[in-house]
Amino acid sequence: MIRKRIASNGVRYDVRLRDPRKLTISRANQHIGGRSLEAVTTAHVQEMMSKLIISGLSPTASASILRVVRACFNEAVRREMLTRNPCRGVRVAKGETRPHATVAPDVVDSLADEVGPEWRAAVLLGGIAGLRIGEVFGLKVRDIDFARRTISVERQAQENGGPVQIGPPKTAAGIRTLALPDQMLDELAEHLQRRSWSNVDADADRFLFGTGDALSPGIPSNFRHRIWDPARRSVGLPTLRFHDLRHGAVTMLVAAGADPKTVQNRLGHASLSVTLGIYAKATTAADRAAADHLQELFGTTDPTAEVRPRPDRPRHVRAMEPISGATDDPPKSGETPDFSGVSECSGGGARTHDPLINSQLLCQLSYPGSAGTS
Repeated sequence: MIRKRIASNGVRYDVRLRDPRKLTISRANQHIGGRSLEAVTTAHVQEMMSKLIISGLSPTASASILRVVRACFNEAVRREMLTRNPCRGVRVAKGETRPHATVAPDVVDSLADEVGPEWRAAVLLGGIAGLRIGEVFGLKVRDIDFARRTISVERQAQENGGPVQIGPPKTAAGIRTLALPDQMLDELAEHLQRRSWSNVDADADRFLFGTGDALSPGIPSNFRHRIWDPARRSVGLPTLRFHDLRHGAVTMLVAAGADPKTVQNRLGHASLSVTLGIYAKATTAADRAAADHLQELFGTTDPTAEVRPRPDRPRHVRAMEPISGATDDPPKSGETPDFSGVSECSGGGARTHDPLINSQLLCQLSYPGSAGTS
């Protein structure tokens, strides 16, 4: 870990900055670190990947570890320390995908009420802005720009089996500035007022959800156990994760007409494919909601109302039926077609038996060889 000493208001703090590469190598060392380079085989690396998935690590995070380990062995091959990279042919096992809950706006409001005034803004930042829990706990007062109505995500708080570590977001794309609706800005203004942080400049380095004097970050795990768990049980969703609020925010963005690229930028995804996977599920939910809304607008609400029966056959099939009284044989050359079996086909704009043919000219054109006959 990289340590940095910070002096603020005469008090010194020791903040640990997260180095993702060292964390990745540390995880790999747990499985293959006790062997020499020559002793590591493809089977060892494959076993490591399987154990990472079994331990609960996501396929995406496991693949990231594999990329770092592969790069290390590639360097060993380049320096002629090895003749072959043992990571060749290793695949990331597909773990069971946990279904994401769809969080409706009223559920977000209920959760925000349950956590209490001190944490209300944190829940809304997850449900409205779509922030990760680490990004929420990494926010500082100076990240809010009330004039431009935006909030900047520049860091995140993480726990990796030890003290809270402050570092950059999950990916480079995670560093972003988001426009916020007025409701969210009002909630943030109330949060600052509740903590008597009226002067943004003087309190710029305070964490929005910090501990003590807020010059040190809050602890996400404490929030989960003491605040989040009781709140989600109170609203009848005992398995709901804070991260599910993020997917609920996507659903609302899709319902508002946001395109995938906009959703990607707001979520801070490095890959559009990740966004599209969530976007597709959100589109399905939004499509169902749209259909239900159309049912409310156009659905039959009166049970005694007459319902028009559907035709037994499609329209194009009925249009091909022979006209009553008409012969199947076309008229001979120079002979005027017999329209006696066609109702009201002689008048301008009159309609035939087939509603698709609505003029005398079309009546004539419907018989080969009759064009030009008056």
